[in-house]
This record gives sequence, C-alpha cells and structure tokens, in this order.
Amino acid sequence: MLRALPLVALLFLTGAGRPPPTGTVLVRSGTTGARILIDEHEAGTVPMTLPVVLRAGEHSVKVSRPGHADYLDTFRLKAGQDLVLEIDLLPTAGVIRVEADAPGAVVLVDGRPIGEAPFEGEVEPGEREVEVRASGHATFRQTVALEAGEASTVNAKMLPLPDGPAAGAAPAWYERWYVWAGAAAVLAGGVAVAVVATRGADGETKDPEHILRIEPVR
Repeated sequence: MLRALPLVALLFLTGAGRPPPTGTVLVRSGTTGARILIDEHEAGTVPMTLPVVLRAGEHSVKVSRPGHADYLDTFRLKAGQDLVLEIDLLPTAGVIRVEADAPGAVVLVDGRPIGEAPFEGEVEPGEREVEVRASGHATFRQTVALEAGEASTVNAKMLPLPDGPAAGAAPAWYERWYVWAGAAAVLAGGVAVAVVATRGADGETKDPEHILRIEPVR
C-alpha cells in the first residue's frame, strides 16, 4: 500500500513550483534613439545596455523611430540562451519639428497644412518650404533641406501685425461710398448729389441728414 507523498515531494516530481526556464534577449542596432518593444511592452531604447529576461518560447519584437520603417518580427528563445538580435531600421522620410511663439499657429509645408505648432511629423525628403501662420501675425517662412531618417527643427518667431481699425467700427465720413461716388460724378462732368453726414454729440457718425447738389463749373 502506497503512503501519501508529502506535498513538497509531489511538486518536485511533477515540476510544479520550479521557476520557468528562461533566457535573455538583447537588441543591438545602429539606429540610435529607436524605441524597442518586446511582447508589446517597453524594453528600452537604442542603444540597449541591459538584456531582458524572458521565459523560453516565442516572443515578438518591434523597433521603431520616426523617419524610418518599423521593424516587426517574432523570435524563439531557448532555456538558458543569451540571444542577441541585430536590427537596423531603413530611413524612409525626413522628420520636421516646428515651434512657434503664437498660440494656434498653423504649420504648412509646401503650401499644405499639416498641423498646429508645436508640431513633429514625417515629411518627404528634399527641399521644403515651411510656413507658419497665426491670426494677427505676419506669416513666417523658412526653407529647409530634409534627409531621410534625419530631423530638422524650425523655431518660428511670429511678428505681430500693426493694429488695424477695431472690428465693427463705423467708417469715417470720407470712407463712405456715397461721398466718393458724388466726387466721381463731378469729375465725369455730370451733376452729382452728395450726402453730408452729421456727427452726434457723442462723436458717433449718424445717418446722412443733408443732401448737397453739386454741379460742374462751365
């Protein structure tokens, strides 16, 4: 008759309670600053100095950096293995960063709006014209040469425009259309009827009250 085995003995015989077999993985790359994900978890950036300890088995790796094509693959790690993955990314686009000292500034590249400052994104390599526009400011323009895989920074100093007339303010009498319409008629040799505007006690221009008939001198 078999005696009941102690729980510790059962765990030893079945393998339960033992730490799972593991190995390590290290990503080596020449793409400095690239982000490394292993099994969709952050594992560091390039250069990666410390290896990651993983259970033996199949895992996924993703390496990415703006201006480069992403690298995505799977690998199998054996128990006790120290695996090194050599991964270099392929440059595909230039990266542009735009800063502006005006709120709500819109960034355009080659005349096409691409976002608001502060902005960072990928742009086709080559010589590009960058514009930054903001309400009440002069348009900022700068030409930049972008290389695939490289980043370029533009600091837009937005110059305020001179103050114009207040929105909704009534035009001065000499800005009214009927004053110059009358003068034009006189110059043409016709008889003009000009309307004389009056100003109230509060300084506000009122609707025309007097009509002045003007005839050319013959």
